[in-house]
Amino acid sequence: MNKNKTALITGGAKRIGKSMALHLAKNNWNIAIQYNQSKDDVLKLKSEISIYNIKFTAYKFNFTSNKNFEDFFNRMYRDFGQIDLLVNNASIFDYDTIEITDLKTFDNHINVNLRAPFFLSKYFVKNLKNEGLIINILDQRVNNITPYFTSYTISKCALESLTKSLALYLAPKIRVNGISPGPTLQSKHQTNNQFKNQISKTPLLKRVELNEINNAIDYIINCKSVTGQVLTIDSGQSLGWANSKSSNFSRD
Repeated sequence: MNKNKTALITGGAKRIGKSMALHLAKNNWNIAIQYNQSKDDVLKLKSEISIYNIKFTAYKFNFTSNKNFEDFFNRMYRDFGQIDLLVNNASIFDYDTIEITDLKTFDNHINVNLRAPFFLSKYFVKNLKNEGLIINILDQRVNNITPYFTSYTISKCALESLTKSLALYLAPKIRVNGISPGPTLQSKHQTNNQFKNQISKTPLLKRVELNEINNAIDYIINCKSVTGQVLTIDSGQSLGWANSKSSNFSRD
């Protein structure tokens, strides 16, 4: 195995997670990813990432039900020896409100979006030998509360608080930061027109590009004085777009 540093990216087989995995691999990071049901996406990523001279391994682990986080981490340490960067990217994003939600929906959001990052951070810290870095992928919603996607919003706001709390507790050995993206990729809840309309309501009138999120990852990695911070990359969406009550936006 080469001497490159290793990054664990949860939800790393597709969308933003895949983009980060390819970007870090291009920059000579070994890559471990967690996935749940994205086996075909894992195979595609494995093919694409094979052009880089790095080690790549994918681990199937269901954050909604599986609680054995220590065993999950031990498997990676046996394979890689060290995890230097933890990117908590895996997320559930299902529509609900206080009136229509149920216990399963709420628990699923908390388990994936908060419990998993919490316990992955715990075992990342436990096994870390040298300096390390945790990056939590949040959402511009933490600065732009809406009455929709209630369980999702609660879980991401809690993850923001965890980011800042861990930054204090784990300093100076481990830095902890977050990234809050705005409209980047069309969600399963949107039509094409709704996604375009969402972008048109941002001050910069543009979607967030995947490479911009990757640039933020690079900045956090390289700027050693940054901890406890959340970089909002949202074309200005969090400055007030949510004030609109148009039905086009009721499901983001």
